[in-house]
Amino acid sequence: MLKNFTQEHLALEANISQSQLSKYESGESVPNADMLRKMAKVLNVEVFGFFYDTEKEMREAFDRWLQRKG
Repeated sequence: MLKNFTQEHLALEANISQSQLSKYESGESVPNADMLRKMAKVLNVEVFGFFYDTEKEMREAFDRWLQRKG
């Protein structure tokens, strides 16, 4: 479950500026893979969760990724 962080708190925990986080949220800028991992860790979610609307979609994508990897 996502934590109810403010933008300021998430930025602080992910060690980025609040303005940079705002750019990610608005689509003005795109975080790199390392930043996605940081934010996912702070929010206690899987990185896949940033790309899918439902947990089912996320799990299906993750399963597809595992099949390709293995």
